[in-house]
Amino acid sequence: MTEKDMKKLSRGDLLELLLTQGKENDELRARLEEAERKLQDRRIRIEEAGSLAEAMVSVNGIIEAAQKTADEYQEAIRLRMDESHARAEALLQAAEEKAAALTREAEEQVALLTRATEEKCAAMEAEAKTRSENYWKEVSEKMEAFYQAHQGLRELLSVVSKPQ
Repeated sequence: MTEKDMKKLSRGDLLELLLTQGKENDELRARLEEAERKLQDRRIRIEEAGSLAEAMVSVNGIIEAAQKTADEYQEAIRLRMDESHARAEALLQAAEEKAAALTREAEEQVALLTRATEEKCAAMEAEAKTRSENYWKEVSEKMEAFYQAHQGLRELLSVVSKPQ
């Protein structure tokens, strides 16, 4: 994994990676100690056998095994970093898609609620206007009837009150 890829990882991912590498480092140290112990055992055997050629063959085998183990460790770390990066990208993409879907859904609901509210307001306004017009018509009719009723009374009073 490149330095650029590592900078993209979150603290949690970096800590997880560090812990994983620490565990693997401990495992490799244990393996190295085991290899060193075996090397020491082989040295003793070489000294006991007295053969320098045998010692070289044994040491080369241990060195090759140690190199192979180190190579495997590096490859495992690289693979895990690649997997972690791929998982992080997949999670991010899924989160972005879900957020976009939720945003679209919320916008659709807002549009529906806005339309329903506008329709309800228009209906309430029309009803209020109709009721107002009906009430005004009723009041006008009553006023006209009152005026008509009092018009006759006025005429009667004006005839009675005229000097003869």
